[in-house]
Amino acid sequence: MNNFGIIQGRLTKSPKGILQYFPKNKWKNEFKNAKKLGFNSIEIFADRTFNPLNPIWNDKGLDQILNQKKINKISTSSFCDDFIINNKLKNIKDFKKLNTHFKKIFKILKILKCKIFILPFLDKSELNSFNYMNEINLFRDIAIELNKIKITLCVETLLSANNLKKLINKVSLNNFKCVYDTGNRVNLEKNYKNDIALLKNDIAHVHLKDKDDNDQNVILGSGNVNFYDVFYNLKKINYKGDYIFETNRGVNALETAKFNLTFSKFYINQFK
Repeated sequence: MNNFGIIQGRLTKSPKGILQYFPKNKWKNEFKNAKKLGFNSIEIFADRTFNPLNPIWNDKGLDQILNQKKINKISTSSFCDDFIINNKLKNIKDFKKLNTHFKKIFKILKILKCKIFILPFLDKSELNSFNYMNEINLFRDIAIELNKIKITLCVETLLSANNLKKLINKVSLNNFKCVYDTGNRVNLEKNYKNDIALLKNDIAHVHLKDKDDNDQNVILGSGNVNFYDVFYNLKKINYKGDYIFETNRGVNALETAKFNLTFSKFYINQFK
């Protein structure tokens, strides 16, 4: 049975125009609200720039997160490191420059009992058809370190499914996989069947969102993603990982999250 989670900050109103947002002094409320709405987990993230208000960066804050997990019976099984979006991670040299950051992150992952560590290769760190094969040693080094604490490294990228598959095969480590992001993939390749069938067991994590023709994150079901096809084809490959909502908040973040969960479960239940 798949678990349903939501990315930190999506249960709280954000400043206008900001999608990925740490909920400052309201982050504890999100654990309570996640439980109330029926979510199993919250995906923790590190901001693009260092944010001292994020409790992950100190022992007291981590203890508070652990306490909220325990009280509300909410897991933190996945962690997305947005820091690399603004801080270039292209090769081993960059990895060494960010050594202090990654040491802290690996400690956090262990304390929070994360199973999935996501590196979003977007913007300054974006992978493309010209550079992706230059990253093999970088991915191997990070995955090998994570394997010591039994964590899977998942890349989130705009590479085609064919190139992503080549990359995963080249790295050739059991704990090197990918994120299947429904919103990002829809404007790349609309053939979900071939896309998902090709990546198959290399999909270790799914981000759920919808996008329109302008590549804007919109309410589930109102954009270009065919969720029937997505869930049907994920069922065909026997996907067992988490579904994490990285969704538009709508007018009311809590009501939108409730709708998104009901919407997704409706489709998934069609294929039991």
